[in-house]
Amino acid sequence: MNNVIEIKDLKHCFADKIVLDNISFSVGKGEIFGLLGPSGAGKTTLIHILTGQLKATGGSSSILGVPSENMTGEHYKQIGIMMDNLGLYERMNCYDNLKFYQMLDNNTDKNIDALLDNVGLSDAKKR
Repeated sequence: MNNVIEIKDLKHCFADKIVLDNISFSVGKGEIFGLLGPSGAGKTTLIHILTGQLKATGGSSSILGVPSENMTGEHYKQIGIMMDNLGLYERMNCYDNLKFYQMLDNNTDKNIDALLDNVGLSDAKKR
């Protein structure tokens, strides 16, 4: 596998607004790659699709040969992303940050301990 990221003819719409329109590119092993663009350009949407957090309207994407929609905790352990705004409160530990956002989203059906374990961050719970 020469390319670790493959995106082909990727499309996404929110209602009738086209956010991504036939995006295609690949990132080879060892390459450093960044997404740059103004607010609203579709960078976050692309990342969410690539990491399996959002389903694309069309096209395909994969990381390490795994289709984005099939990503599991084991796959997430092999990748890393650095966003410009982490959305974390530095005075709170990992668990408390997740608990805070869980409360904001009124989403208490997810077990934070299990989520941390799924992505290999159980030992970071109180850091």
